[in-house]
Amino acid sequence: MIRVLTMGAALAAALAGAASAADMVYGSGVPAKSDEMAIGAATYVEDVAKATNGAVNLKLLAGGQVVSLENTLAALRDGTIDAGFVVPVFTRKELKNTNVIYDTEVFGDDPAAITGAANETMLFDCKPCIDEFHQNGAVYLGSFGNNNKGLICRKEVKTLEDVKGLKIRAVGSTTRLIAAMGAVPVSMSPPDATTSLERGALDCVHGVTTWLQNFGYWDVAKYVLETPLGSPRTISSVVWAKRTWDKLTPAQRKAAVDAVPMHLARMVYLVNVAADAKIKKIAIEEKHVTFHEGGKDFTDLMAKFKERERTEIPALAKKQLGVKDPEKIFNAFEKNLEKWSALAKKDNLKNDMNAMAAAYKARIYDRLDPNKL
Repeated sequence: MIRVLTMGAALAAALAGAASAADMVYGSGVPAKSDEMAIGAATYVEDVAKATNGAVNLKLLAGGQVVSLENTLAALRDGTIDAGFVVPVFTRKELKNTNVIYDTEVFGDDPAAITGAANETMLFDCKPCIDEFHQNGAVYLGSFGNNNKGLICRKEVKTLEDVKGLKIRAVGSTTRLIAAMGAVPVSMSPPDATTSLERGALDCVHGVTTWLQNFGYWDVAKYVLETPLGSPRTISSVVWAKRTWDKLTPAQRKAAVDAVPMHLARMVYLVNVAADAKIKKIAIEEKHVTFHEGGKDFTDLMAKFKERERTEIPALAKKQLGVKDPEKIFNAFEKNLEKWSALAKKDNLKNDMNAMAAAYKARIYDRLDPNKL
């Protein structure tokens, strides 16, 4: 259970040098009933509470109760929340270095490998990434990668020709992908896209299958084009407010870090891999959503687009965001992705949650000093 300490217990804990749990909040703009919250975030805060014997007890407030997807980082900075779920693309100016990794969406197609590569890059190969979280009053601990995105549409879309001229929700580097298809990219948050689809202001959403349930898309969009069109990464589900982190004892910080590997494995397997199959079945049988597989026209487009992105991502990061050395970040991520892709394939990590968590623990989190984050 997610519990809140009484005022007396909180005072006693504070006097004993531990962090006060009475006012601790994990905030997120992601719907409360989504698997990201009900499974991923909920079990993380429960694991930390259990490991600290209830001394660190975050109350989970999701679905925009205290923060939106766009203002979560600001809320961490100003002390509105103690931990939260940060999507870097909504804070491109504040997290400009991190967004170099986020923008590699078309590179890699295994969420277990992407998650490992992104966290190794962030925590060991991108000091500017960690520094910019600190500058915004936050401490980054971990992020996860989603399954591949496709197109969730109001009308049937089967070919690249069908996509031309459509208004499609996309953010970050994938706005360039949507434009390369001949469609019109429209930037907005996933929750806002539900109303836009319903009203006809959008034709499609560039998104993952689980969003059908999480954001209610299956009630307003009945067609899904299944073709690998990139996948999100650096979706930062474990970010602490620095002012709260600094108040934790060394043992409490270790507990907060030790809970991350299994949290990430749950996010990849339970929230993405397993959930995709479950939600697709419900979508077809109960919501009457039609799924189509994309053909060679999409495969060819993606191959060309990926080659272009190798130079485009660093160039635009430097020009538009002022990132000093985006090539270094991009190259580190691609190197780590190659390593993690081989490991994930060899050990079938994305279908083995425990093996995935063990890999993240041994290769990333056991190497960290919680007191130097």
